[in-house]
Amino acid sequence: MVLTRSQAMERLKINSGPQLSKLLATGLLASLEEAEVDALAAWPLLNLESDEYGIAVHLGSYQQEMVTDSNGASQARWFGWELGNPMGLTQPEIEQGWVGYWPVSKARATELRGGFLVGSIAGFIPNELVRRIDGHESFPIDETSRIVFEVRKPDRRALKRIGNTRIVARPGGIWQTL
Repeated sequence: MVLTRSQAMERLKINSGPQLSKLLATGLLASLEEAEVDALAAWPLLNLESDEYGIAVHLGSYQQEMVTDSNGASQARWFGWELGNPMGLTQPEIEQGWVGYWPVSKARATELRGGFLVGSIAGFIPNELVRRIDGHESFPIDETSRIVFEVRKPDRRALKRIGNTRIVARPGGIWQTL
């Protein structure tokens, strides 16, 4: 049975049409088939151990933008994420599409070292978008400083707890969102 958009939003516990559109555009939700919606709705809430922290970045489907690197050169770059790589991007391009160019202060980026960087699509965190933060680089973009995180894949234990979950971030909490 195919659900209406309203029914799907209710089951997924999301409150806006744009959030549902993001899930569909990125491929995290391929259709509004009842079984598929219910499978995504069953993802558990993120359960962190007491000493864990991180930052969640909100993502949508791929968009291309021009950026200026640290040497002042302009380059086209893809931002976002889509299941199945429909744009045919290389693995480094896929990762760069969500790990970098975020408006985070250098001090905050330094505090996040050792924590997690997760990509959130309407509050859902797929396994593919979970990384450990090893460091960062700072780049001037549009007269502001942006951070590109240096990341690595987490160990299996952490991925099992953090991947394929839902996040409810709160201002001032251990999980900051962008």
